[in-house]
Amino acid sequence: PLFGNIFPVCREIRTSVGPLDNLYVNELGMLTLVECKLWRNPESRRKVVGQILDYAQEFSRMSYNDLIERINQKTGRNGNSLYEIAAANTEQLDESDFVDSVTKNLKRGRFLLLIVGDGIREDVENITEFLQNHAQLNFTFALVAEELFHIGNGENRDILVQPRIIAKTLEIQRAVIRIEDNSNRVI
Repeated sequence: PLFGNIFPVCREIRTSVGPLDNLYVNELGMLTLVECKLWRNPESRRKVVGQILDYAQEFSRMSYNDLIERINQKTGRNGNSLYEIAAANTEQLDESDFVDSVTKNLKRGRFLLLIVGDGIREDVENITEFLQNHAQLNFTFALVAEELFHIGNGENRDILVQPRIIAKTLEIQRAVIRIEDNSNRVI
């Protein structure tokens, strides 16, 4: 729920590990990173989990200005485009609070990571192994399957896309310890 009510920022945003398929933001400055895949190839199923985690690692190394520069390059916008997108969809959004929130979330690696595909059937044990290797990031992870249904006949038929979160989930416990002002906090 913390990541809910997201707004599209851009597609194919450039990173050093390749372009991220979709980037979203909400009014709280929480970023959602989305990687889309066709799941017919078993090799791509294994690689996509590592790929979305690589994107999270890359975003956690960005400053707010780095992120804005990449968004503006991709979208042709100028100025504080991320704030402008969030503000256009939110009443009375304070710019400095928003920028501070995004900056903190970038540093902490606090993202919603979504892998979206047609018919996801990934082995949970493999996913767990990848996630444990990136425990320093404070991300939330989900697999979303998009089922496609054809409606109508002939050339004018429509496609209905029905997303669903995969029901079989596994809670992975981990602690992130952050040292601030010489005091320990466990999140």
